[in-house]
Amino acid sequence: MDILGLLGILLGLLTIILLIIKKFSIIIAAPIATIVVLLFNDVPILKTVFGKENSYMIALASFIASNFAIFLLGSVLAKYMDKSRATISIAESILSIVGTKNPYNALAALFIISAFLTYGGANEFVIIFALIPMTKPIFKKIHMMLI
Repeated sequence: MDILGLLGILLGLLTIILLIIKKFSIIIAAPIATIVVLLFNDVPILKTVFGKENSYMIALASFIASNFAIFLLGSVLAKYMDKSRATISIAESILSIVGTKNPYNALAALFIISAFLTYGGANEFVIIFALIPMTKPIFKKIHMMLI
């Protein structure tokens, strides 16, 4: 890798940081930063992103197709846990153990929940979908304690 390529990576990082600071969505900021990196590394952008062989879009489509069932079932599980109020029950029981005196306890609670789910054999995608509905009651309870 030459100096220009390394400079491109640094400018790409700077671009994504500045765009996020300027309140751009990550969905917009990430491709722009990627294009900056590709330009400085002398990579053909259209062929790399939209080509017929070994392109980003082909790999992304393959990844989504092979993991679609996990994404679908994980989101259904998360919605079921949210509607049944199981997430609130789990969050309150973990917070009763961890405590609510310090806002960092919410992070410790989420770490404990994810550790139990991981050791229980759940897939990481399912864990992410299960943690998302749990974070709201945990942070809401911590916020109410601070006020």
